Amino acid sequence: MLRSDSVTIAVFAPRYHPTEQTQAKHTWRVTGGTIDSGYPTAVWRFTGEEPGERVATIHLPDALPEGGDCSVRVFIEGTPQDSQPIRGLPRETGAAFLLPDKVESAHYGLYTYLLLAARPTPATKQKYEEFIGAFLAMVPQLARLEHHVRPSELNAAYLPVTRPPPETLSVEDLRSFLLVHYDYARARVILRAVRGVHRDGPYIVSTLSPVTGDVEIGDPCIQQDLTLFPVPVIQRVVREFLIQAAQDRPHDTRLLPQLVLGMQATVHVLAQARPDLQRALRDWIR
Repeated sequence: MLRSDSVTIAVFAPRYHPTEQTQAKHTWRVTGGTIDSGYPTAVWRFTGEEPGERVATIHLPDALPEGGDCSVRVFIEGTPQDSQPIRGLPRETGAAFLLPDKVESAHYGLYTYLLLAARPTPATKQKYEEFIGAFLAMVPQLARLEHHVRPSELNAAYLPVTRPPPETLSVEDLRSFLLVHYDYARARVILRAVRGVHRDGPYIVSTLSPVTGDVEIGDPCIQQDLTLFPVPVIQRVVREFLIQAAQDRPHDTRLLPQLVLGMQATVHVLAQARPDLQRALRDWIR
């Protein structure tokens, strides 16, 4: 929903029938926008609201013996003006969990997917945990950034999961939870749209539009294959990606290849210090 829109909410409560002769007892409350006090319909307007989630709740004291509340949630994506980039400002990367029943918003400047092509094995589990841990440690939540940064200036970095994690988990428990509840099927669907053969991963895939999985991703697209990279450098590769993504312009397709070149240069430097990176480097840039 765009912030220039409005929505009409219809409420059905058989036990609540205010008339002109009786005083209406229902009350509305909203976390954003303005709403009239109508019943059984009310108009909720979002003019001037910033992107993000909003909730409207109606309280019906006579709907049940103890009263009753009913809520509706909407997500404001912004107006067409929000898609216009701001020259000279770096792009911010925000983290989000991609749930099975959710789709990506169509207004971000760049879309990044953190993908595991197969369930962890004793040989890959530590690398997967390091990859997810680096992602969580370095990237703020996308929902929080949306309150301060235009969608066109955001790189939405998605981690596909089958269910959201509890908020009370420690860092170690969170990494374990996300491996157990990672959506490996959806990751395979996304990788299916990326050119090449994909093994264990991890992979970082970035493109200018959301990936549907039924159409091959065309250029420009960046695919970072971390399959052969050793665990000690995973965090540095993720950090370099974030640095380069911040410098890149989401609306200028010519700069995505520059992002690839910048990452290749960094890996070259790492490979000089670590001979075991030579094989990974050759496999990546061939």
